[in-house]
Amino acid sequence: MEVGQTNGGKGRYTLCLLRNLVPQLKAHGWEITILAPKDAHLGAFGPDARIVHLPVPKNTGIWRAVWEEVYFPVYAWGGDVYLSMNGVLPLGPLRCKRRVVVFYDIHPLQHLADPQKYPGQYSRKSLLRTCHAMKKAAREADQIIAISESTVQALEAFQAVPRQRMAVIPCGVEHDIFRPQSPTRIEQLRKHYRLPEDFYLFVGIPNAEPGDKKNLYLIAETYSQAPTDEKCLLPVVIAGGERAGFRREPVEVALAGGNGRGRFWYLGFLPDEDFAALYAAARALIFPSLHEGFGIPPLEAMACGTPVIAANRPAIPEVVGDAALLIDPTNPASLLAALRQVNDEGGRHQLINKGLERAKGYSWERSAELFLRLLLGAGTSMSSPAIEKIAENSHPLSS
Repeated sequence: MEVGQTNGGKGRYTLCLLRNLVPQLKAHGWEITILAPKDAHLGAFGPDARIVHLPVPKNTGIWRAVWEEVYFPVYAWGGDVYLSMNGVLPLGPLRCKRRVVVFYDIHPLQHLADPQKYPGQYSRKSLLRTCHAMKKAAREADQIIAISESTVQALEAFQAVPRQRMAVIPCGVEHDIFRPQSPTRIEQLRKHYRLPEDFYLFVGIPNAEPGDKKNLYLIAETYSQAPTDEKCLLPVVIAGGERAGFRREPVEVALAGGNGRGRFWYLGFLPDEDFAALYAAARALIFPSLHEGFGIPPLEAMACGTPVIAANRPAIPEVVGDAALLIDPTNPASLLAALRQVNDEGGRHQLINKGLERAKGYSWERSAELFLRLLLGAGTSMSSPAIEKIAENSHPLSS
């Protein structure tokens, strides 16, 4: 099986799924080889899997692409299943019995078709190569696994992929980590990171440019336009990585105007254990993304007992249901209204209870079980009823 990045949403899906799936495949007698970039942090699988690293790290552009074209077809030669966890297939031939591809979203294809409707930040060369590889995967994969119904619908609309070739297997929650935290643990975290007493949390790569996927810009715009005496404008803690070449200064300038001055705090990467306490310490998670294939942070926040304010864009409403406050991610007034609502104690406690219940339905163990059932399908392809049954049962609240 081939994995791409091991951080961010795709990375969490890959790592959490493999930790639960690989031992089960090994128990069924499978021999497993995992192909990954040189700097991928996969952890230890012991004797369950062989890990082969490319000679280059993940962020090496064309050189990584070249090595993928060499390594992946060679190691897949004669295999029973080639599993791509990265939404693409190598451009060269794959001599294996079954090709299974995980699609998180198809935003590069959507952006290429309509950059105004689907804004994004891609180099032209990277975009064209990625889109070509995604189109090949959509066309040639024996089975496609989507992480949401929204991704299935996008594949149908943009690539005319028949639904009977697709199954929905959603993300999960690590409930042993992401759960309500004790007041003592929250206070320890607050002191360690010198956090304000009350704050909102934003999770993602900080970028305050209009049209950026994670849409930090909406929060900056909301704060700049709100009345100066607005009581719901709490500090915003930003947690997440910074992409290569990222310049923080323009972001800080954009966030420093008006009511934003001094209200935005950067933490960068945190260990999962600290992230759980950070979720629990926040007044609410603000998740205003313009597009998501799934959206794991809202689920993790809910599992920690934190209210969620989230965008009403695919696939977020599908994931959070009625357990979050949904907003228009292009309208500052919509976010401001939600901030006021989340500070009402009655509504806040209702959101907490709904969120805790919603998060219970998602687990990586369940996702791995569905994955295993698909991979153990008889023959070189699964019948339509088999895939439809997995898709039917894959929504965590339907079981």
